[in-house]
Amino acid sequence: PLVAASGTIKIIARSAIPQDDYLAHQQAKIRIDNGPWRQVSLPATEEGLSCESHRVEMQIPGYKNAPAQDAEVTNSQTSEVEFELTPEPGTVTISSNVPDSDVFDASGRKLGQAGEAALLAPFISHQLTVKAPGHRAATVTIQLDRPGAQGVTKSVALEALSSAVPGDAWLVPELDMAFVYVAPGSFQMGSNEGETDEKPLHTVTLSKGYWIGKYEATHQQYESIMGDHSNMFKGDKHPVEKVSWNDAVVFCRTLTQQEGQAGRLPDGYEYRLPTEAEWEYAARGGNDGSSTNYAGSNSIDDVAWYKENSGKKTHPVGQKQVNELGLHDMTGNVWEWCLDWYGEYPSQGQTDPTGPSTGSYRVLHGGAWYCDISLCRVTLRYRFTPASAYGFLGFRVALAPVVGR
Repeated sequence: PLVAASGTIKIIARSAIPQDDYLAHQQAKIRIDNGPWRQVSLPATEEGLSCESHRVEMQIPGYKNAPAQDAEVTNSQTSEVEFELTPEPGTVTISSNVPDSDVFDASGRKLGQAGEAALLAPFISHQLTVKAPGHRAATVTIQLDRPGAQGVTKSVALEALSSAVPGDAWLVPELDMAFVYVAPGSFQMGSNEGETDEKPLHTVTLSKGYWIGKYEATHQQYESIMGDHSNMFKGDKHPVEKVSWNDAVVFCRTLTQQEGQAGRLPDGYEYRLPTEAEWEYAARGGNDGSSTNYAGSNSIDDVAWYKENSGKKTHPVGQKQVNELGLHDMTGNVWEWCLDWYGEYPSQGQTDPTGPSTGSYRVLHGGAWYCDISLCRVTLRYRFTPASAYGFLGFRVALAPVVGR
């Protein structure tokens, strides 16, 4: 009698993420040519298949379904089909003794706040850092031993700091004013494609680390130092506006005196407006930054309140997406005063620049609630006289090396 030609398919699965052969002995569901699903152990062998092309599908709990594959079966031969499967992430919750502390991965990307579930890939060791202003950062290691793990938790206790420490976030307690640390580094400042005063693109090195406000200074914080102030827009958490450069400088000097008396001021540092270079470096994300048009994104709606979405008003700080350093509202909401006099950029590289020694105007950056998108680019420069105070002029405080005046 004649025997029909047939062959065999061997079905193998491997993970797209390196791990300890987790798939080697897992149970899987397979089906051939749209037939019924069957439970098998891996690796699986299907024998006695006709000599033609067969469609093979596989499913494994905890893994994303891989596309079906076609296997050509030949007489008395074994065809091998290998599926590369991507494991589903698991959920991990980091709890902290400090409310509103932030959780970052090893690249510095913010995963969320403590107490919130974060998605992490399994089988990989994850170094997670928990940060909170006024506390020493803490790092924990997490490794999920299976795909799709749920409800994994880890507790972290953060140590309170008595003064700002390089590398750690800081908080002025009485003001609840949070600061993010910016490590020293170099970057390309300005733009050769922008307005005339944004040129030329030049190298700037900031030789010392500094801290910059996580948020724009708020109405409540400003009045805590300066007394009653008439904002155009109401709300304690709204950015303070109608503030001149002169007013902002007085605020910073008063804060410096208070923090010095409290013994919380690092040697050689003061609270002041950021220099134009410090502002742009921070807006770009510092050493881990990018060349996005806006602070943290090329999509302005992700990060800013501006003409098209603001409703012709400011909004409480911190509602939009952060940039790479964890800073909010570096684009939009209110223009932010910088320390420098307005002037032309140099063509040569600079270290710790503070701008021209004299001038008629002070520099602002970031755009505001009333601005068209074209005015909100990170590199765009704006200017007003130091005494100017309008409903779109605000500021952000830096804790930075003392600058001679």
